[in-house]
Amino acid sequence: FAAVLDRDEGSAMFVDRSGDLFGYILEYLRCGHWLLKDRDKDQDFVNALRDEATFYGLDTMTDYAPVSKISEFVTVWQFQNDTSLYVDCFEQTIREDPNHQGLFRLCKYTGGLPLDQQTCTKRFKATSHSLQSVIAYFALRGCTLQQVIQNSMLTHTTSADGQTRSGFGTQYILSRFVEHPSSWSSSASPPASRRATNV
Repeated sequence: FAAVLDRDEGSAMFVDRSGDLFGYILEYLRCGHWLLKDRDKDQDFVNALRDEATFYGLDTMTDYAPVSKISEFVTVWQFQNDTSLYVDCFEQTIREDPNHQGLFRLCKYTGGLPLDQQTCTKRFKATSHSLQSVIAYFALRGCTLQQVIQNSMLTHTTSADGQTRSGFGTQYILSRFVEHPSSWSSSASPPASRRATNV
């Protein structure tokens, strides 16, 4: 800090920076990790804190830079009178878990829409027909059930030539907080898992 501090004749130190942000810097120096509490969801705040960390010379520790969090959504759904369960989620949500033990198979004819490609959203088919076990799988990974939508119109692409199945079904919307995408690696596609197979 010596390079950024000015001292007056009485040895008092002056730093012309945000006192609010300095509190977070000080906590980081005391405990070795960022205590952002509920402010980790505020991208503007986290960016300002990163700038402040750089000012104080902490930018060399890029692996420990503060990161903001955003909501990630997972939709578990099924058609009425059908035991098959499907999951629409960010592909990395499934791929990041090397131990998913074949619980989900990638639906190869979905995910072609521009928004799906931009967000890496994919559709997976659960190998289990137990709704409780599928929801429990995501609950163990930090997801909480936010909403149940019944009698919604659902569409599933079943072939390469665009054939679809449509019908009413139930959606279970789950969410969790994850690091903001700006802090992810430059590679948008997660590592392939040997256990993920195509449907």
